[in-house]
Amino acid sequence: FSTIKSAGPFTEANGYLPELVIKGDQIKREVGGGMCQIGTTLFRTAMNSGMPITERRNHSLVVNYYFDPVNRNPGTDATVYDPVVDFKFMNDTGNYLLLQTVVNYKTQKLTFTLWGKPDGRKGSYTHPLVFRWIPAGETRTIEVDDLKPGIKECQGAYKGAVASFVYTRVTSSTEEIKQVFDSYYRPLPDICRVGKQPDSTCPVGKSCP
Repeated sequence: FSTIKSAGPFTEANGYLPELVIKGDQIKREVGGGMCQIGTTLFRTAMNSGMPITERRNHSLVVNYYFDPVNRNPGTDATVYDPVVDFKFMNDTGNYLLLQTVVNYKTQKLTFTLWGKPDGRKGSYTHPLVFRWIPAGETRTIEVDDLKPGIKECQGAYKGAVASFVYTRVTSSTEEIKQVFDSYYRPLPDICRVGKQPDSTCPVGKSCP
């Protein structure tokens, strides 16, 4: 099962709206942003259903709304970004599966249920452990041309982390398989964009670099 193949294309014509994505050191809106909520929920659903996980990548930054719901640590997220970053799991049941989705807009809760013929398999995962938190570092200031002189816009800091958890699945033949998922989240300091001040040495009426 490929999340990108099943949910795409991520276009306005297909009903997608601009939402936040991580683009290098910037957090900005892009059509199809927010798909990581789908990837993360699918990841946890597949593990709770005992499915083999074939492709998963964590976010590059620690995003608090993807924290583990029990211990509030990062580590059980899965990011999706078309066309190269996908979340995939394998249906090795030999039968069809039905993925049912429900959104509660009042509680802002998304629930996935994977229906299929029972074959004795089980799946569970430990709550993630953070082995190291990495300080975000000092504020970075960048002069830009797309803001009025002296105007400042700042983006909040993200501390980094090294986290890990263990996924255990028991197959229909009672074989127990453990898979360790390690995640590295890079630190990112406060980044402030400041509009460049005009060059006071430039003569009036002249174009200066």
